[in-house]
Amino acid sequence: PQPAAPVLREPAPTPPAPPVAAPTPPPAPLAPGPAVEGGWTLARMQKAWPAFLEWMKQSPKLENLRTRVAEKCRPANLSGHNLTLITTSGFVRDMVKDRPQVKGTLEQCLQHYFKTSLFVALEVQEEAAAAAAPPPPPPAPEPALPPAPEAPPEPPKDFVGERMKQVFAGSEEITG
Repeated sequence: PQPAAPVLREPAPTPPAPPVAAPTPPPAPLAPGPAVEGGWTLARMQKAWPAFLEWMKQSPKLENLRTRVAEKCRPANLSGHNLTLITTSGFVRDMVKDRPQVKGTLEQCLQHYFKTSLFVALEVQEEAAAAAAPPPPPPAPEPALPPAPEAPPEPPKDFVGERMKQVFAGSEEITG
């Protein structure tokens, strides 16, 4: 008998690849509403910004941070615990970006005042775009002070007495 010829078998067909899922669309932005504990919304934070600046004014240690950074910014976006401030100053952006202590101190002040954790991002906005945006509310007017009283008129000079002192200078009986 002859040896049987080897039987060649074809490899099993490969199973079809699973269909590729379509990419999921990015999530829709959240509707405005309370974004952080305490019910803070962007609108409430914008309205409270002048009071926050006044609160900072009470501490002399915060003077530079308030005048050089915080007063030149305003809240523009609040997403979760991320607060975006806008400014027209590249200097302010650089201060916050390049000096972690400035950013950290600003965040601590915000967290203390608004009683919630907040993390700051800063955006520089062109002057023209900032002009189109609604301006921050004006500071509270200072109470009007009454007009200063007029200085009392100078008493009339005693020309005669002065002249007598000059004439009799050296005579102890008269000038003494």
